[in-house]
Amino acid sequence: MTADGGFIVTDKTNLCMGCMMLLDSKGPCSYCGYNDSEPYNVNYLPPHTQLQQRYIVGRLLSENGEGACYIGYDLEEDYRVILREFAPLKLAARNHATLELMPIREKETAFKNLQADFEDLCSMLRGMQNIRGITQVLDIFHENGTVYAAFRYMNTLSLGTLISRCGGEIPWTKCKKMYLQLLNTASQIHKRGLIHAGISPETILVDEKGNAYFSHFSVNVLRYANSEIESELFDGYCAPEQYEASASFGEWTDIYALSAVVYRMITGTQPPDAPSRREQDNLLAACELDSSIPKNISDAIHAGLALSIDERTPTADALAAQLLDCIQTNTAIYQGENFTQDIHAALDASEETEKEENPPMSRRQQRKQEKLEKRALKRKKKRRALRSFLIALVTILLTSMGLGGFIMFYLSRNYDDIQNSVSHFVSVGERSSSSASGSSSEPTIVPDFIGQLAEKITSNKDYSASFDLSVVYQYNDEHPTAGEIFDQSPKEGTRMSNRGTVILYVSKGPETTRLPNLAGSTVELAIQTLEGMELQYQVIYVINDSYADGLVAYTSPAADSMVSKNDEILIFTKNTEAASSEASGDSSESSSSSSEESRPKARKVLRDESSSKNDW
Repeated sequence: MTADGGFIVTDKTNLCMGCMMLLDSKGPCSYCGYNDSEPYNVNYLPPHTQLQQRYIVGRLLSENGEGACYIGYDLEEDYRVILREFAPLKLAARNHATLELMPIREKETAFKNLQADFEDLCSMLRGMQNIRGITQVLDIFHENGTVYAAFRYMNTLSLGTLISRCGGEIPWTKCKKMYLQLLNTASQIHKRGLIHAGISPETILVDEKGNAYFSHFSVNVLRYANSEIESELFDGYCAPEQYEASASFGEWTDIYALSAVVYRMITGTQPPDAPSRREQDNLLAACELDSSIPKNISDAIHAGLALSIDERTPTADALAAQLLDCIQTNTAIYQGENFTQDIHAALDASEETEKEENPPMSRRQQRKQEKLEKRALKRKKKRRALRSFLIALVTILLTSMGLGGFIMFYLSRNYDDIQNSVSHFVSVGERSSSSASGSSSEPTIVPDFIGQLAEKITSNKDYSASFDLSVVYQYNDEHPTAGEIFDQSPKEGTRMSNRGTVILYVSKGPETTRLPNLAGSTVELAIQTLEGMELQYQVIYVINDSYADGLVAYTSPAADSMVSKNDEILIFTKNTEAASSEASGDSSESSSSSSEESRPKARKVLRDESSSKNDW
């Protein structure tokens, strides 16, 4: 164990801070070319920094207005990770002596709010472990006055790099499978109420099997132009609404970006940025740039790139349906094998570009390096296991010696009393044994279930054989991961006989959540979003000619409010037919029934706002 109580890391000094592989010699890393003497950005964490006495921070991979991304190493699990730090330099400054992030004066509230948004985002991603196409969050923790998240490390390259390595474009027949997987992933995260708003070839990662992953999820304020932090927009891929004064994000925002991505892949041309298109829309159809592209594919992409939200394809599922709406393209011909070879070649080429001064290792050297790393990790684990065993053995011996001495002392002082008591109980036992039907089994000790997933516990045959498991679901803000056990009754260590009942209290997720901005979206999309968040709602029709039919005017509470699962969200919209019916006094049962069926949980006209000023 280290002096500060951390884990034993015998090879810590031999890890390259550029790639977290074991160094085979002094000087630059023979695998990635990183040199430990290279300068680093003092605004962020220096290499070799340890977090939580568990993670080693390596070199800075990227930075933006929200914070930093580092390569890292998990000393507890013995594998590489990606570490993200919330560090908005427009709102906070770093104390270089303590590495503490301190909010700038008069920026404290903004820093605190955005930090909470960042942590909520990471928690939401952590609760989406079953969605394959996103980078997975392994851990979230506080240190240095800010929030960190550890992501699973994957051997990938960006889609932008892959396109370049494949000659500047990828035919639809090759990228079709991967792109439809992206649409499926987008559909799943949208149904959970999450909007990426930063999709581009640089934020999509591709592994060696051709699987694509969304990465670089960020707080919303990073993704529009008029932001309190330094915004990060990907021109050509960001939707027009992201350049407006009051950005209205929604599923449609990601559809624009996804359409721009496939346009770039199959045509080899990046779409013009949205502000330029608004001045003069000179976007050419994909089939005009390449006549081999089927017209229905070109039309579907063009619909996804519509400048107007009302004219744009609304959902990922709808875009996928349009792309497959043709016998010629709705096939299973992906040419996966050839594309996989292209990806392997691109990965090899990317490794070469990372080396500035040192030649890359041969495949044989790489295999040797990996074997050395595995052997070192095995030796480390064996040493940990041996050390734990020795500590446990010594503890048992000392405890036994102490307990034995106490028993001998006690017996020597109370021999006569103990002898009389034993004789009495033996006689009582002999009398009662004749009437006993059988002996009771050994009591079972209740294990610690807290922090584990309920599904894993209830499906365990050993636990089911020992206990009657009763599951109680409750909302819990302190345990936002749905399905996680946050309490149990009886507690850990309780001795139970005859198959007792153990109650598991399981989190349904946070009781409160942040209400998204639904203004400007369709009522149907707003309902879908709130139902996906398990929030109650009422649709209220109002008389106000300034509102658009079928679109959400505003909500109560307002967007970004923290709401409870028991709160009722009021969706205010205009519906001409409902308003006319109410104004004319039509109260027939059939009309009311028809309106209620077409708009579930909706009332008719509640108020007349046509003459009042609305501040939404």
